[in-house]
Formats: sequence, C-alpha cells, structure tokens
Amino acid sequence: VPPAILNKRDRLTPSEREIIRQHVVAGFTAFSSQDNIHWGQLMMIYQHHERLNGRGYPVGLTGEEIHPWAKICAIADVFDALTSARPYRPPDPLEDVLEYLQQRAGNDFDPEMVRCWVAKICPTN
Repeated sequence: VPPAILNKRDRLTPSEREIIRQHVVAGFTAFSSQDNIHWGQLMMIYQHHERLNGRGYPVGLTGEEIHPWAKICAIADVFDALTSARPYRPPDPLEDVLEYLQQRAGNDFDPEMVRCWVAKICPTN
C-alpha cells in the first residue's frame, strides 16, 4: 500500500479503500511462489481481514472457513492498528482496545482466541 494512502489524514476515497483491500491479494501472490512458506502462513496473509460474520475481505468467508492462523492474525492486526499512533489519530488506550476485542468476539473474532489474547496481554494473578 502506498505510504501516501497509509498516512493520509483525510477520509479515503473509494478507489483508495480498494487499493488497501487489495494488499491481501498482493501479499498472497508475492509469497505463494516461495517454496519455504507454509499454507497456514499464506492463509494468514490472505485471510487476516476476514471476519467470522462474513463481513470481511477479500472473500467474505465465515466461521470455520477462515484458517485458524488467520483468525489469530486478525486479532493481532486490529490490536496493533488500534494501539499504534497513526498520522490521523493517537493510539487508543490498552483497556479500550481489549474491551473492543471482547465486544467483537463471536461477531468479528473467534471468542476463544480473543479470550486467550486478552489473558496473555493482561494476565490476572
């Protein structure tokens, strides 16, 4: 994705959103010819924006159609996006991000994987 789009402060145009959506296809294509890459790794690249409810991309897969590694990667990707500073916004507080993930569990994200992620980020004694 071109830095000008990633770092844009204004709302993205439809064509810019489409360019961003294509990064999963471009990544899959770039790595699929590698002999030393595992199928699960390719699925992480291709499916990390899929959501359990089918509202993700690039295909709109649901539930068990999504590779388990991609489900984990989806949580990590959103966690990173929300906790990182962007040119257009400051990072969200950790507590807010964990609450967001828990609220989206079962809808966007695998509930058990969210539970494990939150437990690792904020272990209770």
